[in-house]
Amino acid sequence: MNLKVILRDTGVVVKYSSISFLFPIFAAIYYGEYFTIKYFFIAFLAALVLGDAIEKVFRTDEKTLLKEGLMCVSLIWLIIPLVSAIPYIGLANISLLESLFETMSAWTTTGFSILVPETLPKAMLFFRSVQQWFGGVGIVVIAIAGVFNTSASLYYAEARNEKIKPNILGTIKMIWWIYAAYTVLGILLLFLAGMTPFDAINHSMTAIATGGLSTHSESIAYYNSPTVEFIIMLIMVIGSISFLSHYDLLTGNLRKFFSDVFVRSFIILIIIGTAFVYSDRGLRTGIFTVVSAASSTGFNLDSISAWHGFSYFALIILMIVGGNAGATASGIKINRVLVALKSLLWSMNRIRNPRQIFSKRIGDVSYTNDSLLSIYKFMMLYLLLFMLGTFVFLYDGYGLNLSMFQSASALGNSGLSVISTYGTFSMSTAIFLMWAGRLEIWAALTLLIYIAVKSMRIRLLG
Repeated sequence: MNLKVILRDTGVVVKYSSISFLFPIFAAIYYGEYFTIKYFFIAFLAALVLGDAIEKVFRTDEKTLLKEGLMCVSLIWLIIPLVSAIPYIGLANISLLESLFETMSAWTTTGFSILVPETLPKAMLFFRSVQQWFGGVGIVVIAIAGVFNTSASLYYAEARNEKIKPNILGTIKMIWWIYAAYTVLGILLLFLAGMTPFDAINHSMTAIATGGLSTHSESIAYYNSPTVEFIIMLIMVIGSISFLSHYDLLTGNLRKFFSDVFVRSFIILIIIGTAFVYSDRGLRTGIFTVVSAASSTGFNLDSISAWHGFSYFALIILMIVGGNAGATASGIKINRVLVALKSLLWSMNRIRNPRQIFSKRIGDVSYTNDSLLSIYKFMMLYLLLFMLGTFVFLYDGYGLNLSMFQSASALGNSGLSVISTYGTFSMSTAIFLMWAGRLEIWAALTLLIYIAVKSMRIRLLG
């Protein structure tokens, strides 16, 4: 493990991520909220100077391997939220832990919040949306778009593996074009549906990022508009479908898009989920909340605490499964779940016909035993973390149902919440789950194992 390479790349990404702190400054100037500017500017300077200093101190021409990329990405997703806490501490008057909770929630596109949106300056509300919008495609993607020699290992380490173009830079540019185009489309549609320009911009940004932070405490229920709800649902679904599939759609390859088994599986998941909750919550609230949960967005039309029975647990399952791989949605991903289910059929067929050779293939992708084993390992780790999170919330005094829901929502970066107040232990756990979930566990696990091994060596030598 080359620490010099890890820290060099960390510095590069932190430096280029500083641009995210400039956007709320423009909003502050436009809305005359000049008192907020200093906090965003301090955060901008902190990220810029810190990142540049780390890059220069640990400058090296050595290439980044995947294991180093995993370490780097896990550090980046801790440093940027920490720097982002500065405006929260200054403007929202909350503690460092609470600020880290808010920033981790925003950057990981989870959408948890203990703040009342109506009490925050518009610049702060816009900053939250900017965090979610950038966090949706990934912090590393920001840096690679700004510096042309960043290693592809960082791109893959940030839980992305889609290749729209032959090279990583071309792929990232296309991702940004698709992402920006859908964001602008969402803004126009929401504005035409009756939202103010400010609300339309913020909600389109957080919906396409499947983030779910709103400018109102009542979330989308504030508007009481079926048209707004339909548009938000459409944007959430768009955010849950892979950029590669969107590229097919936007380049006219409609047959490939609509025949994509993972796209169809996600739509079927929404239909089945809606059927299960329909009798409890009705079609309007039911389908909106199902889309919000499955897409890991977190917008809502009513209090989830009012849900009960099977509908409640259906939401937990939807948050665990999540959207398509290669999208802004989180969770295990419908791709892995479908492959795992298909592998059971492959195993049964092999038992019945041991001499026959079966093709382990879904769509255009073939799966080896090693790739299937990797999927099983990830799913086991994910469910293990979900259970550990549940136990922690239980230990902190929450009931079993609440603990399961909150753990699934945090790890799946969903943001639907049944808890209004957190203890220190449960808030820290939520921060960890959001961080690990956004990194799809492996990067987080790499850093934790490295720290544990180093600590053991120090103790043995000491």
